[in-house]
Amino acid sequence: MSLNTMRESFKRTGPWVMGAVTLAMVITTFSGFGNNNRAISSDASNDDDVVATVNGLEVKQSEYDKQIDNLRQQQVMMGQPASIMQDGIMGVQSFEQLAQAKIEMQAAEKQGLTVSDDEVTKELEERATQLDVRTKLGLSKTATLSEIDAAFAKNGGPTFTQRMDKDAVRQSILLKKLQDKVKKQAPVTEQDVRNSYRQYHTRHILVDNKKRSDEQAQKQAQEILAKAKAPGADFGALAKQYTDDTASKSSGGDDGWIDQNKNYVEEFKKAAFSLQPGQVTPDLVKSPQFGYFIIKLDGVRDNVPKDFDKKKTELIAQYTQTQQDKAWQDYEKTLRDDPTVKYTFNDPALEGGHTLARLSSAKDQAGRDAMMKEAMADYKKALAKDPKGARASGINVLLGQIASQMKQNKDAIAYYTAALATSDDAQLHMALGQAYMEDKNNDKAVEQFQAASKQAWDDQQVHQMLMGSYLQMKRMDLVAQEQKWMTDYQKSHPQPAMNLGGPGAPGGTPITVQSPSGGPAGKIHVGGAPAAPAPKPAQ
Repeated sequence: MSLNTMRESFKRTGPWVMGAVTLAMVITTFSGFGNNNRAISSDASNDDDVVATVNGLEVKQSEYDKQIDNLRQQQVMMGQPASIMQDGIMGVQSFEQLAQAKIEMQAAEKQGLTVSDDEVTKELEERATQLDVRTKLGLSKTATLSEIDAAFAKNGGPTFTQRMDKDAVRQSILLKKLQDKVKKQAPVTEQDVRNSYRQYHTRHILVDNKKRSDEQAQKQAQEILAKAKAPGADFGALAKQYTDDTASKSSGGDDGWIDQNKNYVEEFKKAAFSLQPGQVTPDLVKSPQFGYFIIKLDGVRDNVPKDFDKKKTELIAQYTQTQQDKAWQDYEKTLRDDPTVKYTFNDPALEGGHTLARLSSAKDQAGRDAMMKEAMADYKKALAKDPKGARASGINVLLGQIASQMKQNKDAIAYYTAALATSDDAQLHMALGQAYMEDKNNDKAVEQFQAASKQAWDDQQVHQMLMGSYLQMKRMDLVAQEQKWMTDYQKSHPQPAMNLGGPGAPGGTPITVQSPSGGPAGKIHVGGAPAAPAPKPAQ
Protein backbone atom coordinates (compact mmCIF):
# COMPACT_ATOMS: atom_id res chain seq x y z
CA MET A 1 0.00 0.00 0.00
CA SER A 2 1.59 3.24 -1.12
CA LEU A 3 1.16 6.50 0.69
CA ASN A 4 0.77 7.96 -2.77
CA THR A 5 -2.47 6.00 -3.14
CA MET A 6 -3.76 7.62 0.00
CA ARG A 7 -6.09 9.84 -1.88
CA GLU A 8 -8.94 10.47 0.48
CA SER A 9 -10.48 7.15 -0.40
CA PHE A 10 -13.96 8.37 -0.99
CA LYS A 11 -14.09 11.91 -2.30
CA ARG A 12 -17.00 14.19 -1.61
CA THR A 13 -19.52 14.16 -4.42
CA GLY A 14 -20.65 17.67 -3.54
CA PRO A 15 -22.69 19.21 -0.74
CA TRP A 16 -25.76 17.03 -0.52
CA VAL A 17 -27.64 19.59 1.50
CA MET A 18 -28.69 21.50 -1.59
CA GLY A 19 -27.15 19.25 -4.22
CA ALA A 20 -29.28 16.13 -3.96
CA VAL A 21 -32.41 17.95 -2.88
CA THR A 22 -32.38 21.06 -5.06
CA LEU A 23 -31.03 19.41 -8.20
CA ALA A 24 -33.59 16.65 -7.81
CA MET A 25 -36.34 19.27 -7.61
CA VAL A 26 -35.04 21.04 -10.71
CA ILE A 27 -34.85 17.80 -12.66
CA THR A 28 -38.36 16.80 -11.60
CA THR A 29 -39.75 20.17 -12.61
CA PHE A 30 -38.18 20.14 -16.07
CA SER A 31 -39.32 16.58 -16.73
CA GLY A 32 -42.75 17.42 -15.30
CA PHE A 33 -43.68 20.09 -17.86
CA GLY A 34 -46.30 18.50 -20.06
CA ASN A 35 -46.09 15.23 -18.14
CA ASN A 36 -48.69 15.30 -15.40
CA ASN A 37 -48.57 11.59 -14.68
CA ARG A 38 -44.92 11.80 -13.71
CA ALA A 39 -45.49 14.71 -11.37
CA ILE A 40 -48.45 13.04 -9.69
CA SER A 41 -46.62 9.74 -9.26
CA SER A 42 -43.81 11.49 -7.41
CA ASP A 43 -46.07 12.10 -4.41
CA ALA A 44 -45.96 9.41 -1.72
CA SER A 45 -49.29 7.79 -0.89
CA ASN A 46 -50.50 7.52 2.71
CA ASP A 47 -50.37 3.74 2.65
CA ASP A 48 -46.87 3.67 1.15
CA ASP A 49 -44.70 0.84 2.47
CA VAL A 50 -42.09 1.77 5.08
CA VAL A 51 -38.83 0.14 4.00
CA ALA A 52 -36.71 1.38 6.92
CA THR A 53 -36.54 3.81 9.82
CA VAL A 54 -33.69 6.10 10.85
CA ASN A 55 -33.88 7.25 14.46
CA GLY A 56 -37.60 6.58 14.28
CA LEU A 57 -38.11 8.57 11.06
CA GLU A 58 -39.73 6.53 8.29
CA VAL A 59 -38.20 5.93 4.88
CA LYS A 60 -41.03 5.23 2.44
CA GLN A 61 -40.74 3.05 -0.65
CA SER A 62 -41.86 5.93 -2.87
CA GLU A 63 -39.24 8.40 -1.62
CA TYR A 64 -36.56 5.73 -1.97
CA ASP A 65 -37.68 4.98 -5.55
CA LYS A 66 -37.80 8.69 -6.32
CA GLN A 67 -34.27 9.17 -5.03
CA ILE A 68 -33.02 6.36 -7.29
CA ASP A 69 -34.82 7.96 -10.22
CA ASN A 70 -33.18 11.30 -9.43
CA LEU A 71 -29.74 9.66 -9.38
CA ARG A 72 -30.40 8.04 -12.75
CA GLN A 73 -31.42 11.38 -14.23
CA GLN A 74 -28.33 13.04 -12.81
CA GLN A 75 -26.25 10.30 -14.41
CA VAL A 76 -27.87 11.00 -17.77
CA MET A 77 -27.34 14.75 -17.37
CA MET A 78 -23.64 14.11 -16.76
CA GLY A 79 -23.41 12.05 -19.94
CA GLN A 80 -22.84 8.72 -18.22
CA PRO A 81 -24.35 5.72 -20.02
CA ALA A 82 -26.86 3.64 -18.10
CA SER A 83 -25.63 0.20 -17.02
CA ILE A 84 -27.04 -2.57 -14.87
CA MET A 85 -23.64 -2.51 -13.16
CA GLN A 86 -24.67 0.73 -11.46
CA ASP A 87 -28.22 -0.14 -10.42
CA GLY A 88 -27.35 -1.88 -7.17
CA ILE A 89 -24.87 0.83 -6.20
CA MET A 90 -27.51 3.48 -6.90
CA GLY A 91 -29.79 1.70 -4.46
CA VAL A 92 -27.09 1.84 -1.80
CA GLN A 93 -26.36 5.52 -2.48
CA SER A 94 -30.04 6.46 -2.49
CA PHE A 95 -30.76 5.01 0.92
CA GLU A 96 -27.62 6.49 2.46
CA GLN A 97 -28.53 9.91 1.09
CA LEU A 98 -32.06 9.70 2.47
CA ALA A 99 -30.81 8.45 5.84
CA GLN A 100 -28.23 11.22 6.12
CA ALA A 101 -30.81 13.87 5.26
CA LYS A 102 -33.10 12.60 8.01
CA ILE A 103 -30.28 12.57 10.56
CA GLU A 104 -29.37 16.13 9.60
CA MET A 105 -33.03 17.21 9.82
CA GLN A 106 -33.14 15.95 13.39
CA ALA A 107 -29.89 17.74 14.18
CA ALA A 108 -31.27 21.00 12.78
CA GLU A 109 -34.44 20.72 14.81
CA LYS A 110 -32.46 19.97 17.98
CA GLN A 111 -30.58 23.22 17.41
CA GLY A 112 -33.85 25.11 17.25
CA LEU A 113 -33.73 25.89 13.55
CA THR A 114 -37.09 26.42 11.83
CA VAL A 115 -38.47 27.45 8.43
CA SER A 116 -41.43 29.81 8.00
CA ASP A 117 -44.11 29.62 5.29
CA ASP A 118 -42.84 32.93 3.92
CA GLU A 119 -39.35 31.46 3.49
CA VAL A 120 -40.81 28.51 1.58
CA THR A 121 -42.78 30.84 -0.69
CA LYS A 122 -39.71 32.99 -1.35
CA GLU A 123 -37.63 29.90 -2.21
CA LEU A 124 -40.30 28.62 -4.61
CA GLU A 125 -40.49 32.01 -6.31
CA GLU A 126 -36.70 32.03 -6.72
CA ARG A 127 -36.80 28.57 -8.26
CA ALA A 128 -39.52 29.67 -10.63
CA THR A 129 -37.20 32.48 -11.72
CA GLN A 130 -34.26 30.10 -12.16
CA LEU A 131 -36.38 27.79 -14.29
CA ASP A 132 -37.89 30.70 -16.26
CA VAL A 133 -41.36 29.37 -15.43
CA ARG A 134 -43.11 32.74 -15.85
CA THR A 135 -41.91 33.10 -19.44
CA LYS A 136 -42.91 29.53 -20.27
CA LEU A 137 -46.41 30.24 -18.95
CA GLY A 138 -46.69 33.64 -20.65
CA LEU A 139 -46.85 35.49 -17.32
CA SER A 140 -45.24 38.77 -16.34
CA LYS A 141 -41.81 38.75 -14.72
CA THR A 142 -43.38 39.89 -11.45
CA ALA A 143 -46.04 37.14 -11.27
CA THR A 144 -46.47 35.78 -7.75
CA LEU A 145 -46.38 32.15 -6.74
CA SER A 146 -50.18 32.14 -6.48
CA GLU A 147 -50.46 33.40 -10.06
CA ILE A 148 -47.97 30.78 -11.25
CA ASP A 149 -49.92 28.02 -9.50
CA ALA A 150 -53.17 29.30 -11.00
CA ALA A 151 -51.67 29.16 -14.50
CA PHE A 152 -50.59 25.58 -13.94
CA ALA A 153 -54.05 24.67 -12.61
CA LYS A 154 -55.69 26.01 -15.78
CA ASN A 155 -53.85 23.29 -17.71
CA GLY A 156 -55.52 20.67 -15.54
CA GLY A 157 -52.34 19.40 -13.89
CA PRO A 158 -50.53 19.78 -10.58
CA THR A 159 -49.51 23.29 -9.59
CA PHE A 160 -45.91 24.49 -9.57
CA THR A 161 -45.87 24.21 -5.76
CA GLN A 162 -47.07 20.60 -5.98
CA ARG A 163 -44.51 19.76 -8.62
CA MET A 164 -41.71 21.19 -6.51
CA ASP A 165 -42.88 19.31 -3.37
CA LYS A 166 -43.35 21.95 -0.69
CA ASP A 167 -42.19 19.66 2.14
CA ALA A 168 -38.94 18.86 0.31
CA VAL A 169 -38.34 22.58 -0.26
CA ARG A 170 -38.90 23.26 3.45
CA GLN A 171 -36.42 20.51 4.32
CA SER A 172 -33.80 21.84 1.90
CA ILE A 173 -34.05 25.32 3.46
CA LEU A 174 -33.73 23.87 6.95
CA LEU A 175 -30.66 21.84 5.99
CA LYS A 176 -29.12 24.89 4.32
CA LYS A 177 -29.59 26.81 7.59
CA LEU A 178 -27.84 24.03 9.48
CA GLN A 179 -24.98 24.06 7.00
CA ASP A 180 -24.60 27.84 7.26
CA LYS A 181 -24.59 27.68 11.05
CA VAL A 182 -21.86 25.03 11.11
CA LYS A 183 -19.74 26.88 8.56
CA LYS A 184 -19.86 30.11 10.54
CA GLN A 185 -18.16 28.26 13.39
CA ALA A 186 -14.95 28.00 11.34
CA PRO A 187 -13.40 31.51 11.43
CA VAL A 188 -10.18 32.12 9.49
CA THR A 189 -7.43 34.69 10.09
CA GLU A 190 -4.80 35.99 7.68
CA GLN A 191 -2.13 34.10 9.63
CA ASP A 192 -4.10 30.88 9.15
CA VAL A 193 -3.93 31.44 5.41
CA ARG A 194 -0.19 32.16 5.52
CA ASN A 195 0.35 29.03 7.58
CA SER A 196 -1.57 26.98 5.03
CA TYR A 197 1.33 27.39 2.59
CA ARG A 198 3.79 25.86 5.03
CA GLN A 199 5.45 22.70 3.66
CA TYR A 200 6.73 19.69 5.55
CA HIS A 201 9.42 17.22 4.49
CA THR A 202 8.31 13.86 5.88
CA ARG A 203 9.28 10.21 5.87
CA HIS A 204 7.07 7.37 6.96
CA ILE A 205 6.86 3.67 7.65
CA LEU A 206 3.55 1.90 6.98
CA VAL A 207 2.50 -1.38 8.58
CA ASP A 208 -0.48 -2.58 6.57
CA ASN A 209 -3.31 -4.12 8.59
CA LYS A 210 -4.76 -5.84 5.54
CA LYS A 211 -1.75 -8.13 5.02
CA ARG A 212 -2.07 -9.27 8.63
CA SER A 213 -4.58 -8.96 11.45
CA ASP A 214 -4.98 -5.59 13.12
CA GLU A 215 -3.50 -6.98 16.33
CA GLN A 216 -0.43 -8.30 14.52
CA ALA A 217 -0.03 -5.02 12.61
CA GLN A 218 -0.23 -2.97 15.79
CA LYS A 219 2.27 -5.17 17.60
CA GLN A 220 4.74 -5.06 14.71
CA ALA A 221 4.33 -1.28 14.36
CA GLN A 222 5.00 -0.77 18.08
CA GLU A 223 8.25 -2.70 17.78
CA ILE A 224 9.33 -0.60 14.78
CA LEU A 225 8.33 2.63 16.55
CA ALA A 226 10.56 1.73 19.51
CA LYS A 227 13.49 1.28 17.13
CA ALA A 228 12.72 4.54 15.30
CA LYS A 229 12.67 6.50 18.58
CA ALA A 230 15.97 5.01 19.83
CA PRO A 231 18.92 7.47 19.99
CA GLY A 232 20.82 7.56 16.70
CA ALA A 233 18.21 5.53 14.82
CA ASP A 234 18.43 5.63 11.01
CA PHE A 235 14.78 6.16 10.05
CA GLY A 236 15.47 5.75 6.33
CA ALA A 237 17.14 2.38 6.87
CA LEU A 238 14.24 1.23 9.05
CA ALA A 239 11.78 2.28 6.35
CA LYS A 240 13.70 0.33 3.70
CA GLN A 241 13.60 -2.72 5.95
CA TYR A 242 10.07 -2.62 7.36
CA THR A 243 7.63 -0.41 5.43
CA ASP A 244 4.78 -1.96 3.47
CA ASP A 245 4.66 1.11 1.22
CA THR A 246 6.36 -0.23 -1.90
CA ALA A 247 6.44 3.18 -3.63
CA SER A 248 8.58 4.83 -0.96
CA LYS A 249 10.47 1.77 0.30
CA SER A 250 13.56 2.26 -1.86
CA SER A 251 13.84 5.94 -0.86
CA GLY A 252 13.68 5.20 2.85
CA GLY A 253 10.08 6.31 3.22
CA ASP A 254 10.76 9.76 1.76
CA ASP A 255 7.57 11.70 0.90
CA GLY A 256 9.30 14.89 -0.18
CA TRP A 257 7.64 18.21 0.65
CA ILE A 258 3.92 17.97 1.40
CA ASP A 259 1.34 20.51 2.55
CA GLN A 260 -2.32 20.74 3.47
CA ASN A 261 -3.36 20.43 -0.17
CA LYS A 262 -1.82 16.99 -0.61
CA ASN A 263 -4.48 14.31 -0.79
CA TYR A 264 -3.02 12.22 1.99
CA VAL A 265 -5.35 10.89 4.65
CA GLU A 266 -6.16 13.39 7.39
CA GLU A 267 -4.73 11.18 10.14
CA PHE A 268 -1.33 11.29 8.44
CA LYS A 269 -1.31 15.04 7.84
CA LYS A 270 -2.57 15.93 11.30
CA ALA A 271 0.17 13.88 12.96
CA ALA A 272 2.97 14.96 10.60
CA PHE A 273 2.22 18.68 10.80
CA SER A 274 2.27 18.65 14.59
CA LEU A 275 5.88 17.41 14.75
CA GLN A 276 9.08 19.40 15.20
CA PRO A 277 11.96 18.86 12.72
CA GLY A 278 13.83 15.69 13.59
CA GLN A 279 10.96 14.33 15.68
CA VAL A 280 9.24 10.96 15.21
CA THR A 281 5.55 10.58 16.02
CA PRO A 282 5.41 9.68 19.73
CA ASP A 283 2.61 7.17 19.12
CA LEU A 284 1.39 5.10 16.20
CA VAL A 285 -0.85 6.90 13.74
CA LYS A 286 -3.74 4.68 12.70
CA SER A 287 -5.63 5.04 9.45
CA PRO A 288 -8.68 2.76 9.20
CA GLN A 289 -8.08 2.30 5.47
CA PHE A 290 -4.36 1.60 5.46
CA GLY A 291 -3.00 0.53 8.83
CA TYR A 292 -0.37 2.03 11.15
CA PHE A 293 2.01 4.86 10.32
CA ILE A 294 5.26 5.94 11.94
CA ILE A 295 6.22 9.39 10.69
CA LYS A 296 9.36 11.48 10.94
CA LEU A 297 9.54 15.18 10.11
CA ASP A 298 12.83 16.13 8.42
CA GLY A 299 12.14 19.82 7.92
CA VAL A 300 9.67 22.71 7.55
CA ARG A 301 9.66 25.64 5.13
CA ASP A 302 7.33 28.52 4.32
CA ASN A 303 6.11 28.75 0.75
CA VAL A 304 3.87 31.82 0.81
CA PRO A 305 3.30 33.16 -2.74
CA LYS A 306 5.31 36.26 -3.56
CA ASP A 307 2.14 38.07 -4.62
CA PHE A 308 0.25 37.11 -1.45
CA ASP A 309 -0.32 40.71 -0.32
CA LYS A 310 -1.61 41.65 -3.77
CA LYS A 311 -4.09 38.76 -3.83
CA LYS A 312 -4.70 38.60 -0.09
CA THR A 313 -8.45 39.22 -0.19
CA GLU A 314 -9.01 36.55 -2.83
CA LEU A 315 -6.73 34.01 -1.14
CA ILE A 316 -8.32 34.52 2.26
CA ALA A 317 -11.78 34.06 0.73
CA GLN A 318 -10.72 30.84 -1.02
CA TYR A 319 -9.13 29.42 2.12
CA THR A 320 -12.14 30.40 4.21
CA GLN A 321 -14.42 28.55 1.80
CA THR A 322 -12.18 25.48 1.99
CA GLN A 323 -12.15 25.50 5.79
CA GLN A 324 -15.88 26.02 6.01
CA ASP A 325 -16.50 23.14 3.62
CA LYS A 326 -14.23 20.97 5.73
CA ALA A 327 -16.06 22.01 8.91
CA TRP A 328 -19.34 20.94 7.33
CA GLN A 329 -17.89 17.65 6.10
CA ASP A 330 -16.49 16.92 9.55
CA TYR A 331 -19.86 17.72 11.10
CA GLU A 332 -21.64 15.41 8.66
CA LYS A 333 -19.18 12.64 9.43
CA THR A 334 -19.81 13.10 13.15
CA LEU A 335 -23.54 12.68 12.56
CA ARG A 336 -23.02 9.75 10.23
CA ASP A 337 -20.69 7.90 12.59
CA ASP A 338 -22.80 8.55 15.70
CA PRO A 339 -23.24 5.09 17.28
CA THR A 340 -26.54 6.13 18.86
CA VAL A 341 -28.27 6.42 15.46
CA LYS A 342 -30.72 3.53 15.22
CA TYR A 343 -31.67 1.85 11.95
CA THR A 344 -34.41 -0.70 11.35
CA PHE A 345 -34.99 -2.40 8.00
CA ASN A 346 -38.03 -4.04 6.47
CA ASP A 347 -36.14 -4.72 3.25
CA PRO A 348 -33.07 -7.01 3.45
CA ALA A 349 -31.56 -5.46 0.31
CA LEU A 350 -31.45 -2.05 2.01
CA GLU A 351 -29.87 -3.61 5.08
CA GLY A 352 -27.23 -5.29 2.93
CA GLY A 353 -26.48 -2.00 1.18
CA HIS A 354 -26.21 -0.18 4.50
CA THR A 355 -23.62 -2.74 5.60
CA LEU A 356 -21.62 -2.25 2.39
CA ALA A 357 -21.72 1.51 2.87
CA ARG A 358 -19.85 1.08 6.13
CA LEU A 359 -17.10 -1.26 4.98
CA SER A 360 -14.39 1.27 5.77
CA SER A 361 -15.38 1.29 9.44
CA ALA A 362 -13.99 -2.25 9.82
CA LYS A 363 -10.66 -2.20 11.63
CA ASP A 364 -9.01 -4.88 9.48
CA GLN A 365 -9.53 -7.23 6.55
CA ALA A 366 -11.16 -9.87 8.73
CA GLY A 367 -13.74 -7.30 9.79
CA ARG A 368 -14.32 -6.24 6.19
CA ASP A 369 -14.76 -9.86 5.13
CA ALA A 370 -17.30 -10.39 7.91
CA MET A 371 -19.27 -7.34 6.79
CA MET A 372 -19.24 -8.47 3.15
CA LYS A 373 -20.55 -11.89 4.22
CA GLU A 374 -23.28 -10.17 6.22
CA ALA A 375 -24.24 -8.02 3.23
CA MET A 376 -24.20 -11.05 0.96
CA ALA A 377 -26.58 -12.91 3.28
CA ASP A 378 -29.02 -9.98 3.22
CA TYR A 379 -28.91 -9.71 -0.56
CA LYS A 380 -29.56 -13.44 -0.87
CA LYS A 381 -32.63 -13.03 1.34
CA ALA A 382 -33.89 -10.23 -0.88
CA LEU A 383 -33.27 -12.27 -4.00
CA ALA A 384 -35.04 -15.30 -2.56
CA LYS A 385 -38.14 -13.20 -1.84
CA ASP A 386 -38.39 -12.01 -5.45
CA PRO A 387 -35.97 -13.94 -7.72
CA LYS A 388 -37.46 -12.55 -10.94
CA GLY A 389 -38.35 -9.06 -9.78
CA ALA A 390 -37.29 -5.77 -11.35
CA ARG A 391 -34.27 -5.43 -9.09
CA ALA A 392 -33.09 -9.05 -9.30
CA SER A 393 -30.45 -8.26 -11.91
CA GLY A 394 -29.01 -5.42 -9.83
CA ILE A 395 -28.86 -7.64 -6.74
CA ASN A 396 -27.13 -10.41 -8.70
CA VAL A 397 -24.57 -7.88 -9.88
CA LEU A 398 -23.89 -6.75 -6.31
CA LEU A 399 -23.55 -10.36 -5.19
CA GLY A 400 -21.12 -10.92 -8.05
CA GLN A 401 -19.08 -7.91 -7.03
CA ILE A 402 -18.92 -9.02 -3.41
CA ALA A 403 -17.99 -12.57 -4.42
CA SER A 404 -15.24 -11.22 -6.70
CA GLN A 405 -13.84 -9.08 -3.90
CA MET A 406 -13.78 -12.14 -1.65
CA LYS A 407 -12.04 -14.20 -4.37
CA GLN A 408 -15.06 -16.48 -4.72
CA ASN A 409 -14.69 -16.56 -8.48
CA LYS A 410 -17.11 -19.39 -9.29
CA ASP A 411 -19.84 -17.72 -7.24
CA ALA A 412 -19.14 -14.42 -9.00
CA ILE A 413 -19.49 -16.16 -12.37
CA ALA A 414 -22.83 -17.66 -11.31
CA TYR A 415 -24.23 -14.31 -10.12
CA TYR A 416 -23.08 -12.37 -13.19
CA THR A 417 -24.48 -15.10 -15.46
CA ALA A 418 -27.83 -14.87 -13.66
CA ALA A 419 -27.85 -11.09 -14.16
CA LEU A 420 -27.13 -11.52 -17.87
CA ALA A 421 -30.19 -13.73 -18.25
CA THR A 422 -32.36 -10.60 -18.06
CA SER A 423 -29.95 -7.78 -18.95
CA ASP A 424 -27.59 -7.89 -21.92
CA ASP A 425 -25.12 -5.20 -20.89
CA ALA A 426 -21.57 -4.55 -22.12
CA GLN A 427 -20.22 -3.68 -18.66
CA LEU A 428 -21.80 -6.84 -17.26
CA HIS A 429 -20.13 -8.95 -19.99
CA MET A 430 -16.85 -7.29 -19.02
CA ALA A 431 -17.33 -8.16 -15.35
CA LEU A 432 -18.17 -11.77 -16.17
CA GLY A 433 -15.16 -11.98 -18.47
CA GLN A 434 -12.95 -10.66 -15.70
CA ALA A 435 -14.38 -13.25 -13.30
CA TYR A 436 -13.53 -15.99 -15.81
CA MET A 437 -10.00 -14.58 -16.07
CA GLU A 438 -9.65 -14.75 -12.29
CA ASP A 439 -10.86 -18.35 -12.51
CA LYS A 440 -8.13 -19.11 -15.10
CA ASN A 441 -10.67 -19.79 -17.85
CA ASN A 442 -9.43 -17.54 -20.64
CA ASP A 443 -11.54 -19.11 -23.37
CA LYS A 444 -14.76 -18.23 -21.54
CA ALA A 445 -13.32 -14.83 -20.72
CA VAL A 446 -12.71 -14.09 -24.40
CA GLU A 447 -16.31 -15.11 -25.20
CA GLN A 448 -17.61 -12.55 -22.73
CA PHE A 449 -15.17 -9.85 -23.84
CA GLN A 450 -16.18 -10.30 -27.46
CA ALA A 451 -19.85 -10.10 -26.46
CA ALA A 452 -19.02 -6.84 -24.69
CA SER A 453 -17.28 -5.56 -27.80
CA LYS A 454 -20.38 -6.20 -29.92
CA GLN A 455 -22.61 -4.51 -27.36
CA ALA A 456 -20.31 -1.50 -27.03
CA TRP A 457 -20.37 -0.56 -30.67
CA ASP A 458 -20.02 3.14 -29.80
CA ASP A 459 -18.29 3.11 -26.40
CA GLN A 460 -14.57 3.91 -26.29
CA GLN A 461 -14.46 3.16 -22.58
CA VAL A 462 -15.33 -0.50 -23.01
CA HIS A 463 -12.91 -0.94 -25.89
CA GLN A 464 -10.03 0.49 -23.89
CA MET A 465 -10.95 -1.87 -21.08
CA LEU A 466 -10.88 -4.71 -23.58
CA MET A 467 -7.38 -3.77 -24.72
CA GLY A 468 -6.19 -3.88 -21.13
CA SER A 469 -7.77 -7.27 -20.50
CA TYR A 470 -6.36 -8.75 -23.71
CA LEU A 471 -2.92 -7.44 -22.77
CA GLN A 472 -3.20 -9.29 -19.47
CA MET A 473 -4.06 -12.44 -21.37
CA LYS A 474 -1.23 -11.82 -23.85
CA ARG A 475 -3.70 -12.05 -26.74
CA MET A 476 -1.96 -9.57 -28.98
CA ASP A 477 -4.18 -10.52 -31.93
CA LEU A 478 -7.20 -9.31 -29.99
CA VAL A 479 -5.33 -6.24 -28.76
CA ALA A 480 -4.66 -5.36 -32.40
CA GLN A 481 -8.34 -5.87 -33.19
CA GLU A 482 -9.36 -3.40 -30.49
CA GLN A 483 -6.64 -0.95 -31.52
CA LYS A 484 -8.04 -0.99 -35.05
CA TRP A 485 -11.52 -0.31 -33.71
CA MET A 486 -10.17 2.58 -31.66
CA THR A 487 -8.26 4.04 -34.63
CA ASP A 488 -11.31 3.81 -36.90
CA TYR A 489 -13.56 5.29 -34.23
CA GLN A 490 -11.27 8.23 -33.52
CA LYS A 491 -11.03 9.01 -37.25
CA SER A 492 -14.81 9.26 -37.46
CA HIS A 493 -15.14 10.93 -34.03
CA PRO A 494 -12.12 13.25 -33.69
CA GLN A 495 -11.69 13.86 -29.97
CA PRO A 496 -9.18 12.88 -27.26
CA ALA A 497 -9.40 9.24 -26.23
CA MET A 498 -10.48 8.60 -22.67
CA ASN A 499 -7.78 7.61 -20.22
CA LEU A 500 -9.17 4.78 -18.15
CA GLY A 501 -6.16 3.74 -16.13
CA GLY A 502 -4.38 0.41 -15.95
CA PRO A 503 -5.13 -2.88 -17.66
CA GLY A 504 -7.73 -5.23 -16.40
CA ALA A 505 -10.69 -2.92 -15.99
CA PRO A 506 -13.41 -3.31 -14.98
CA GLY A 507 -11.72 -5.64 -12.51
CA GLY A 508 -9.21 -2.94 -11.69
CA THR A 509 -11.77 -0.15 -11.57
CA PRO A 510 -13.44 0.11 -8.17
CA ILE A 511 -17.08 0.93 -7.74
CA THR A 512 -17.15 3.34 -4.84
CA VAL A 513 -20.01 3.14 -2.35
CA GLN A 514 -20.51 6.64 -0.94
CA SER A 515 -22.44 8.04 1.90
CA PRO A 516 -24.97 10.85 1.40
CA SER A 517 -22.28 13.49 1.50
CA GLY A 518 -19.77 11.47 -0.38
CA GLY A 519 -17.78 10.56 2.69
CA PRO A 520 -16.02 7.29 3.53
CA ALA A 521 -18.18 4.26 3.06
CA GLY A 522 -16.52 1.40 1.16
CA LYS A 523 -15.72 0.06 -2.29
CA ILE A 524 -16.11 -3.11 -4.27
CA HIS A 525 -13.89 -4.03 -7.20
CA VAL A 526 -15.78 -5.38 -10.17
CA GLY A 527 -14.22 -8.74 -10.92
CA GLY A 528 -12.04 -8.65 -7.84
CA ALA A 529 -8.75 -7.57 -9.43
CA PRO A 530 -6.74 -5.01 -7.44
CA ALA A 531 -6.87 -1.42 -8.54
CA ALA A 532 -3.84 -0.05 -10.32
CA PRO A 533 -1.62 2.15 -8.09
CA ALA A 534 -2.29 5.86 -8.26
CA PRO A 535 0.47 7.91 -9.88
CA LYS A 536 2.99 9.38 -7.48
CA PRO A 537 2.23 13.05 -6.81
CA ALA A 538 4.77 15.66 -7.82
CA GLN A 539 7.19 16.30 -4.98
